[in-house]
Amino acid sequence: MKKKVGIVISMFILVFITLVSSKVQAQTNDLDVQYSAHVQNIGWQQPVQGSSGNIAGTTGQGLRVEALKVKLINSSEFPNAKISYQAHVQNLGWMNWVNGGDQDGNIAGTVGKGLRVEAIKMKLEGVSGYHIEYQAHVQNLGWMNWVKGGDQDENIAGTTGKGLRVEAIRVKIVKDNTNSSQPQPQPQPQPQPQPVQPTGDLNVNYQAQVQNLGWMNTLKSMDIAGTTGKGLRLETIKISSDNLPTGCSIAYQANVENKGWMPEVQNGANAGTVGEGLRMNQIKIRLNNVSGYHIQYQVHVENVGWMDWVQDGQVAGVPNQDWGIQAIRIRIVKDLPQSVSPSVNISTPNDGTSFYDNQSINVTGTTVNSNGVQEIDVYSNAILLGKANIISTNGSQVSYSYSTSKNFDNGSGNKQLKVEAIGKDAKIVTTSINVDYKVLQPMLYIDDPQGSVFLTNSTLNLRGWALGSTGIQKVSIFVDGQLKGNANYGTSRTDVKNAYPMYENGDNSGFTYTLDAGNIPNGKHNVTVTAYDNTGKTVSQDISVMKLVGLNGVSTNYNMSLSQLVDKQMATPGANVVESGNDWVAASRSDVEYYANPNNFLNDYGIYQFMVLNYEPGVTVDDVNSMLAGKGILAGHGAAFLQGAQQSNISVFYLVSHALLETGNGSSRLATGISVNGTTVYNMYGIGAYDSSPNYYGSQYAYNKGWTSVDKAIVGGASWVGSSYINSSTYNQNTLYKMRWNPNDTGEHQYATDVRWAYNQIYNIKKLIDMCTSPILKFDIPIFN
Repeated sequence: MKKKVGIVISMFILVFITLVSSKVQAQTNDLDVQYSAHVQNIGWQQPVQGSSGNIAGTTGQGLRVEALKVKLINSSEFPNAKISYQAHVQNLGWMNWVNGGDQDGNIAGTVGKGLRVEAIKMKLEGVSGYHIEYQAHVQNLGWMNWVKGGDQDENIAGTTGKGLRVEAIRVKIVKDNTNSSQPQPQPQPQPQPQPVQPTGDLNVNYQAQVQNLGWMNTLKSMDIAGTTGKGLRLETIKISSDNLPTGCSIAYQANVENKGWMPEVQNGANAGTVGEGLRMNQIKIRLNNVSGYHIQYQVHVENVGWMDWVQDGQVAGVPNQDWGIQAIRIRIVKDLPQSVSPSVNISTPNDGTSFYDNQSINVTGTTVNSNGVQEIDVYSNAILLGKANIISTNGSQVSYSYSTSKNFDNGSGNKQLKVEAIGKDAKIVTTSINVDYKVLQPMLYIDDPQGSVFLTNSTLNLRGWALGSTGIQKVSIFVDGQLKGNANYGTSRTDVKNAYPMYENGDNSGFTYTLDAGNIPNGKHNVTVTAYDNTGKTVSQDISVMKLVGLNGVSTNYNMSLSQLVDKQMATPGANVVESGNDWVAASRSDVEYYANPNNFLNDYGIYQFMVLNYEPGVTVDDVNSMLAGKGILAGHGAAFLQGAQQSNISVFYLVSHALLETGNGSSRLATGISVNGTTVYNMYGIGAYDSSPNYYGSQYAYNKGWTSVDKAIVGGASWVGSSYINSSTYNQNTLYKMRWNPNDTGEHQYATDVRWAYNQIYNIKKLIDMCTSPILKFDIPIFN
């Protein structure tokens, strides 16, 4: 009897096991759905299964879903089963239906356009006894009701026409005879370690290896590992915790330049590369087998700045860009319940307020978090400016204040000021405003001297003012690029303060400096005044200095610009020619501008264009005879040339040079004498010698003037040489430059049309000057605006 009972019991157990196994097998092979989301700042997430109840997307991060891919799994027993889906997208509306799958052709939504998915519809076809249900987590609304598949309005999950983003979805396949509102039987999971609920706060330690710097110090929660503003990439990171429970770990994975996603590592192992010089582009960090806690992390990326915080395995960094992570900060927080909705606001300044860079912006406001606030950070265009001060706490409300430093940004324009309230729980909330930020550039003005300077002694006094947004460090003086010293800065200038009140220290912005030019050689020099403001920016102004110490000189300002002089020259027909081969052709504007510009000739040779051609003492008869030695009939007549120069108030150098040119160095017929009516006469300057018959007309002129000797011709003709130009009361053209360009009435009464004429006369005149022992020279330098 016992044996029969045992047999019956055994058969019963066998049948029960067979039935259970069949049921489990059937459940394991049930039709299921797999789906994944492309999320803002994250990219494509790992696929999840509908039977797991997991979400695709994020909640609590404010990130939009941009695209979806969905496919059926365990569908071998349902060969005709088909899933299709459709997305309503920002600016595009309802897009085409797509069939299920995990390839690019199975994407509903958009990738790379930054457009939000606002609603979805799905359909399950070709299979009886099942239907599809789905649910959307929507901006400002949270999780909406489950809807069944179809292509009608009642089958929409999400919203249309409201501009709200879908942030996450859940999808499931439901048997028709099953109440979908009740939990569905799930496949029996494989044995997994049970998540551990720690009893206290968890710490996190992390250490980064940085380009050119190597391994940096180990840091703790919220500290910045890496660098910002230096352009250095993060290459490796190690993350660990001192007080994780047994069986728990921190797992992390790096996406590395040229390598992609590398294997996940844990608890202090290296993520990234060492010694390969490769940047880390993205990172994911998660807590393994820990319940009730989140690990959150924020990265600073080149070309972007500080990005939004992410958590629990989400991707930090910029997808599909070769922009490396430069810094990171990490924290572990408890998942605490909230009695109020966390929020943050900015009370001051108002949105759109304008500020100068030398002003401190005082940012104030309040934040609410029932679990308390760990830190309040202030950003400008993704640059972390610093932590706000907590002013007061009233229950869950915290008042804060933060004053930016002056000159916190180098560029003018719109700046987004963002305040980020980081709770002691997992809640991080942000708000932002825009301000108009104006960077004041340094200013400099030289009051005295201005323009080109004619320096006839060994000192040059400089005076002016300089402004910087937050003041001036120093004003330096350079001559031809060499530092000579720093000006005395800080003299009173209330006029500058009144003109530019937005600058600091404008009322004491004046400077003075006495330049010792004793060791600077005669000639043209460039004096540069450079002001350095307190932010390191500079501004410079130049003046041109012609040093002619030891020479007697003045300058004449013609109250016109060089460009205006050239305009008038170019408007005068036939006034300007240049030699081209054996011909004379019209001069170009650039030719005229070059030879009319005094600054091009302020050197120890070109300066003789500006030598005054009136008589100056200091030249002896012997000096003049030295000039005339070997010059034909003119030799030995130095006394006559001196007499003619004195009586006619004309430079003896110009008079001799003119005679040598007109007589062919004392050898022409007119110079050596021509008989007229039985009387030999002389003409040393070619006066009246018209081109049609120069000897005839020149000798007739000399006969009429009674120039019957060499000396009479020299002395008598001198007054004619000086009367039309050098001593003219009308034109006063007493330099070679004035004779050629006549700046008082340019284009009129000009001695020559060759643009090089004044420069070409220098050679002969300077050669004569160099033969004298102690000539007295005077110069008149033209100055243009």
